[in-house]
Amino acid sequence: MDTRERILQAALECFNDLGYDRTSISRIRNHSGVSNGALFHHFPNKEAIADGLYLEAMRAVQQGYWSVLEQQPATVRDSVEGIIGNLLTWIQKNPKWARFLYAQGHLDWSSAAGSELEALNQELSSAYRTRLGTFIAAGTARALPMVI
Repeated sequence: MDTRERILQAALECFNDLGYDRTSISRIRNHSGVSNGALFHHFPNKEAIADGLYLEAMRAVQQGYWSVLEQQPATVRDSVEGIIGNLLTWIQKNPKWARFLYAQGHLDWSSAAGSELEALNQELSSAYRTRLGTFIAAGTARALPMVI
């Protein structure tokens, strides 16, 4: 495990055990066993560590969504079941990460990680729009806003 991953794993445990507000950057550093220099080389502050965790978790969740797209589900129902099934499987396999995601609730969209996640979301949303377009064209789905 590289230094960045050690820091993220330590932060994940600390945030889940103590909560974000009660976790200090020195606690994360001590728990990860890295030096101050190593920690600050990768993350300028606690917020950046939390953003890094959030982004890593969302990347992992989205990998499951991409796998559903790659399977080219035959129906909208198969698509939705695939998405939900992948999310539930990810939560079961990654309870600490899921707990962090749901406790954290959001990402600061003005941060670098927020911009990166926004780009990932837009790419995935575009791919789903394309896939849904085949169902709309076939008359098996209605054109609705993506949030629906």
